[in-house]
Amino acid sequence: MLLSASIKLVITLGNGKKVKERIPIQRVNRIAEEVRRAQEADREKYVESAREQLHETLKNLQIEDAGL
Repeated sequence: MLLSASIKLVITLGNGKKVKERIPIQRVNRIAEEVRRAQEADREKYVESAREQLHETLKNLQIEDAGL
């Protein structure tokens, strides 16, 4: 016999009505993995942006130093 694990989700709406839903663990894991990938992509974009800003700042400092 194959068992399927799931999470029971109960959401209470603003009008007091409760919505109950069962979500398979496999689906939760897939969603979590997608979130992790998206966060990693955002982190890489942030690091690249910071690197570009630092490079630009250093370049500007060299120009200012040369002008003194």
